[in-house]
Amino acid sequence: MKKLIAALLSSLLLNACQTHLPIVSEHIAEDDVLTMKPCESNIEKMELADVDYLLYANRMVDNMIQDKAVQQKLSRKRLKIAIEAISRRDNADRANMTNVNSTVKNRLLRSGQFIIVNNKQTSNVQLSGSFETIQNTNNHCIESYEQFSLQLKDSHSKQLIWSDKKQFK
Repeated sequence: MKKLIAALLSSLLLNACQTHLPIVSEHIAEDDVLTMKPCESNIEKMELADVDYLLYANRMVDNMIQDKAVQQKLSRKRLKIAIEAISRRDNADRANMTNVNSTVKNRLLRSGQFIIVNNKQTSNVQLSGSFETIQNTNNHCIESYEQFSLQLKDSHSKQLIWSDKKQFK
């Protein structure tokens, strides 16, 4: 019985010490790198409508207004804000950027905490943002997703006060 228990324990110990990493060939063919395919994932892809982009923009502006660093700047006075038009970096027509820009501007005005100015030199802070398509290469496949980002910077020091980004497929 002791021999059986000792044999089982040594077998378990040897199995636990073995590496389970796959052996990778040192020579990777160039064709393998050039023929990358989209990654298979369990994430369901869905087409976003303009309303979805507007929802993300509203949530991000709300998060910005409620952020501690922004609240600290707002505690003294209403901030003069210059808004750069949010654009798509990949020039795709998936979202109507005019509606997104109007939504951001209206949300800031309705908060009552900002004064929107056109001249960056007279503003206290600057808000900028973008939509872009990101492609990552992982394990010989290409993963593609969209990213919406907003950044709030101090106009004088150019220091980042707040930023947020939302990634979606």
